[in-house]
Amino acid sequence: MNISTPELLANFSAYLTTQNLSAVTVKNYTSDIRYFTDWIRTGSPDLLPLPIDQQITPTTLNLFHHHLSSNQPLKSANRRLSSVRKFCQFLADQHYTVTNSASHLPNLSAVALAKADIPSHLLLHQLPDINNNRHLNPDTLQDNIPELSGNPIRTTAKHP
Repeated sequence: MNISTPELLANFSAYLTTQNLSAVTVKNYTSDIRYFTDWIRTGSPDLLPLPIDQQITPTTLNLFHHHLSSNQPLKSANRRLSSVRKFCQFLADQHYTVTNSASHLPNLSAVALAKADIPSHLLLHQLPDINNNRHLNPDTLQDNIPELSGNPIRTTAKHP
């Protein structure tokens, strides 16, 4: 079934409202899905003519997961992933797709970010909760996060 993105977003918003979610949550989920569909549109324009179930596949979701891990703060990325999971649940519940492609889509974690090849100065930005009140720099980050022992962090820039 091929449906326009604005119509799909309106249907998703109505679906969320029936689930007794707050207006702010509905607004955030809708905004996150608009970001996701814009990401598909700009990054994979060849997918646009395809029906929604062929656009949102495990491969597309893995690419989006990777995109978020290197371009978004941890909390924002995880909120967007939560929104995508809810959106894929909506697509399956409303029979736009046969299955929920995002049912096993994981959140990002501090450990996963550290194991990714992300420069440590960006990693500090990604981990504000861990860095809160510790004033860590890239050279001391690994020593202060137990989960990172044995996982060297690549440093590409020095910070004061």
